[in-house]
Amino acid sequence: MSHPSFYSISHYELAKLAEIKASGSVYAVYLALVGHGFGSKTEVWPSINRIHQLLNGTMAKRTIERAMAFLDHHKMISRKKTYHGKIKLLAKRVAAVAAAVVSTTDENGKTTDSQIGEREQRKRKNFFRKKKSRRNGSYRSKSSHRARESQSSPNDAEVFEKVCGGFLNGLYQHQSPSPDELNAMASHRARSTDEWRHYERHLPRFIQWAETHI
Repeated sequence: MSHPSFYSISHYELAKLAEIKASGSVYAVYLALVGHGFGSKTEVWPSINRIHQLLNGTMAKRTIERAMAFLDHHKMISRKKTYHGKIKLLAKRVAAVAAAVVSTTDENGKTTDSQIGEREQRKRKNFFRKKKSRRNGSYRSKSSHRARESQSSPNDAEVFEKVCGGFLNGLYQHQSPSPDELNAMASHRARSTDEWRHYERHLPRFIQWAETHI
């Protein structure tokens, strides 16, 4: 069976592993998991047996299971408590979102002209939407009500992660969250998703900011 040629993690993931005082076995298991998430993949399906094979059989399966439980407990990953099934690479997902947002700025760290134009268009749309909503009540309360009642769309997780990345890079110092972004935040809070709990633990200031807008 083939295996990844090399394994790499972001600075964010490395710092989180150091912060939670991960052991050598935890590092090895996490790298094996990330190796399955090639490119931008943040969901993988390796079994305990597969990880055991990747580590050349040098680590006991019970040790691998304990390492995965440790990663799950510290919200580096999210998984079902079985030997098979989907594993979400939460820490990699956060790192990828932040990197994607950073890449939208130019070399001097300034917002590009196209981004400014898009922001101005969103501001104008939001202005007229708020003006219309004020005739029948508070815009924010209506947005919040719609967000809570609407069902979660398939791309809620992607939108929520983009909001987090935008928050980390100061995007919302210049603009307000869009209705879709408000929807995504409210949906994740209402369902107490893995992503919401992960940010509660590791990025509480983002959660505090999100709760003031939904």
